[in-house]
Amino acid sequence: MAEKLPKKVTRVMEAPYRGIQTELTRRVRHGLWAKGSMIPSRRALADEFRVSVPTVQKAISDMVADGILRVDANRTFVFGDPDHVPAVSEPETDLPFSPVRTAKVGNVALLAAVRVGDAGQIANAWPVVMIDEAEHALSRAGLQTVFINRYSAELRLHNTSRLLTEAQKRQVDEAILAEVLRKRPSAVIAFTDSVAYDLHRFVRKLNDAGILVVIVFSTVTEGLGCPVILCDNVDAGSQATNHLLQRGGKNLLYFSPFKSPWGSERLIGFRLACSISDQLAVPPQEYVGDDEIADLQAVQDFVKHSDMAYEHASQLLATGIKFDGVVAANDHIAAGFAIAAAEQGKRPGRDYLLIGFDDKAQSRELGLSSMHPPVAGMGREAALAISRLLQGQDEISAIVLKSRLVARSSTSFDYDEQTDTSERISWNEE
Repeated sequence: MAEKLPKKVTRVMEAPYRGIQTELTRRVRHGLWAKGSMIPSRRALADEFRVSVPTVQKAISDMVADGILRVDANRTFVFGDPDHVPAVSEPETDLPFSPVRTAKVGNVALLAAVRVGDAGQIANAWPVVMIDEAEHALSRAGLQTVFINRYSAELRLHNTSRLLTEAQKRQVDEAILAEVLRKRPSAVIAFTDSVAYDLHRFVRKLNDAGILVVIVFSTVTEGLGCPVILCDNVDAGSQATNHLLQRGGKNLLYFSPFKSPWGSERLIGFRLACSISDQLAVPPQEYVGDDEIADLQAVQDFVKHSDMAYEHASQLLATGIKFDGVVAANDHIAAGFAIAAAEQGKRPGRDYLLIGFDDKAQSRELGLSSMHPPVAGMGREAALAISRLLQGQDEISAIVLKSRLVARSSTSFDYDEQTDTSERISWNEE
């Protein structure tokens, strides 16, 4: 008789994707798909290989990340040589930036939401790193930058950046757009949460004004008509799961107290890794809460993640669910799960394996293994895309970079009572 699962927990197995990736790469290598040609749709490929569309998407995501394919809106094109693939996820010290010498080129505006001088800046570390890398790369191309901070606009208009109404957020969007149009830069790099609503309209208004645009790390990727720089969350989920499997995990659980766009992508990676593993003792388990969180960039939402995770994990653990490895949707969620498990005497690295995503600053002190996002590479790729556009290279594509694993004690099965901090870390300091 099959084991009865706790409420909201499901078990899913997916078809493998590596064979599909190998076949698609072979078609490029042998000239069956020429450089610049459009490949069949994901649905057509799924029908051809008799697999699900997410399985095909995983294969294509890896090829995009490796520079073999590029995405333009809903279409995918052959871009590079599979025998000469750049390691885009590794630090690059000599990117091919050619000086931009066009006389009409002016500043490049950098848009982000950075809480300068506030403890909450920890939660906004990604755009800070991205901006640093982009500014350095743009300077090498002979371009000057101007910074426009959404956080400053929120303070100026509403004297706060927290708990804004929907109308107030839209007002800030309009103020940001007006400021960009007033400054008249040649190009704009918009990072993460600099635009809260209707990104398509924002890009269209800038393009109508003759301003080039690159978007970095948005959940909106289709139909923008401009380069988009993304993190491959599917691959990150697969890497995290494979790490637990390599460390001896045989009964894995994916855990999130809410639904989110990036969480769904990480869950796909979890399923894919489990689908090709031959060491699982039982089918993998999933727990995803009913709440849907669309806007995850606000600082106050991040503070709530660990609290929500603690509440959901406490309820789940009370059912007696069995597991020896947990993939949590982000580091805050992993921390909330660890605290709930500690109340039942379970410690990560001793009784179970635990990994999160985003590699937050507190994860080091907690000893939490995590997937480190390619934030520096995303800043460099954004600058490279702007440099190309300003030199007349009309390239509209999605650039997808991979995260890297940072293994710590939570996945070592080498628990140390003296250094355990799972009950003492405060994530609310952000």
